[in-house]
Amino acid sequence: MSAPARETAAAPPPPPKAPRSARLAIRIVSLSLVGLPMAMLASVAVYEQMIVDRYHARLTEVARRVAADPGADLDRIGWAEGVEIVRLDRAGAQVARSATDEAAFTRSELGGWLETRLDNLGARSFGSASGFNRKRHNTFAQVDADLPPPAQREEVMAALLGEPAFATHVTPQGDAVLFAAAAPSDGGGVVLAMKGSLRGLRRLLLFKGELAKLMVAQAAFAALVIFLLGRWLVRPLELLAETARRFPVQSPVAVQPSLEARPDEIGELARAIAQLVASLEARRRAAADLAADLAHELKNPLATIAAASELFSPGVTDERRALVQASIGGAVQRMRTTTDELLRLMRLEVALGDLPRQDVDYPAFLDRVLGEYRRDPRWERFAFTLEVDPALKVRIAPTAWDVLMRNLIDNALVQPAQRREIVVSAHAKGASVLTSVRDFGPGISEGNRDKIFRRFFTQRPDGAPPGTGLGLSIVQAVAEAHGGKVEVWSTEGHGATFEVRLPR
Repeated sequence: MSAPARETAAAPPPPPKAPRSARLAIRIVSLSLVGLPMAMLASVAVYEQMIVDRYHARLTEVARRVAADPGADLDRIGWAEGVEIVRLDRAGAQVARSATDEAAFTRSELGGWLETRLDNLGARSFGSASGFNRKRHNTFAQVDADLPPPAQREEVMAALLGEPAFATHVTPQGDAVLFAAAAPSDGGGVVLAMKGSLRGLRRLLLFKGELAKLMVAQAAFAALVIFLLGRWLVRPLELLAETARRFPVQSPVAVQPSLEARPDEIGELARAIAQLVASLEARRRAAADLAADLAHELKNPLATIAAASELFSPGVTDERRALVQASIGGAVQRMRTTTDELLRLMRLEVALGDLPRQDVDYPAFLDRVLGEYRRDPRWERFAFTLEVDPALKVRIAPTAWDVLMRNLIDNALVQPAQRREIVVSAHAKGASVLTSVRDFGPGISEGNRDKIFRRFFTQRPDGAPPGTGLGLSIVQAVAEAHGGKVEVWSTEGHGATFEVRLPR
């Protein structure tokens, strides 16, 4: 029977390309520098055109109505409509005029409050160069007098030729406007309906040339902003994202030195990513080392079991059988102990990041830990000395720190020594709290000092019980999770001192 075909796992699809939201946001913000002024000018132009169209329809209707009624009361109609009405003869000379100039002069439809302030702002901002501080028009008569005579105005000349017409006249100072509609009379002549208005908003459009130049400059500035922010902000973020994506497929990876050297937030982010990559790389290597160490640690018990199993054969004596069983049992127990300690270490490393930190009365904490050892009958021949600064406070995860202290004390207790004393001290030094555990055993050889924190490394002196080689690895993991560091000082024959430096 042929073997079934082996299925090959399909390669995972590439991640979707991230949207260029940062670049898009920069472009939107930059272009708004140009778009907002243009939108404002467009709004003003639309508003003013609406007002002109409204006056066109209104004044034309009044002019035609009066032109169709030679006996119309000009004052009554002028007051009712808020306009000034003038009758002209065939030569364009004034025949009659309403006394409604006060009603015919208003501010813009947007409101006098805003327009007055725009008017004053223009006078303060542009001064005499713009003519804003020249003569002001405060009445309709002043506006009308500052314009050409009615007979010379285009709408009157068109009406004298028989065509109704509408026109807008701006005063030389630009601060007021006169709207006029002219309609031919049935008996000859012209009826002219007029209304005046201040032009506070219109002043903005008088500078359309300057504003156009400003918008061109803003467009150039926006393009420069888009380029610079894209180069200084977005591109570095893309490089950092690319670095993160390469890990761990390409390992080790390094953040560009130019990004790490930046003194701004991008540099801070680059340095943080570099530290994260280094930490992940260290953990990856540690996992590989752990697998190798575990394989090596389990190899000896497995070899013992394999060798012992070969001794079982027909006719084996009870004494040999008991010896073989003891060998197998010892190897199994060693494997079980190693596995249990390793699981304990790995669970502790996972839990360390989630354990809550709290302020602890350190003298009371250490005295409690040593008190349990003093009451333990196994260590009744040992003296436990505590030297600690009074009222010393530390911020730790108490459960994990308890494990750290017990591993250091247990390590000291198994050292054979004439002087059976364990000295635990804790003192504040600068920005750190130094905690040390000292024994008076044979010490640590110089060649082993760099190895003692490795998992499964054990090199105990003669007379000391065997260990798993994981206790000091646990100490190092707890200390590093608290931002601390473990160091050891030892002279052969004079004991060893393990010191943990904890940031305050």
